[in-house]
Amino acid sequence: MSIHQNSIRHLFDTDERKAFLDLALESVDGLTPVGFIVESSSTAVSMDLAKYAEKVGADYIFTTVPYRIPHTGVGIYEYFKAINDVVNLPVLVYNGHGPIWSLTDPIGPWPFI
Repeated sequence: MSIHQNSIRHLFDTDERKAFLDLALESVDGLTPVGFIVESSSTAVSMDLAKYAEKVGADYIFTTVPYRIPHTGVGIYEYFKAINDVVNLPVLVYNGHGPIWSLTDPIGPWPFI
């Protein structure tokens, strides 16, 4: 995994995040899998990062619900689906910010992406 486990990704712009992924991939030189977090407050940026990760050889991507913005169940699902649909990499979805949807969420049981 990259810098992103320490939540410092927000200090980097999109190009700097891509450059860090390049550095990580070069450093491990195929000796260990590299995952890359694509979470952003912008779905378009997350999709761009996901496509870049696949292009340069990341082994998987991961994301949380973008925080700083309130979300509905449908919006959360659409965010994850948009990212999933632009790559052929495994997508790890995790909840790193506490509850991300209401237990009374209208979309009901979550479909598998």
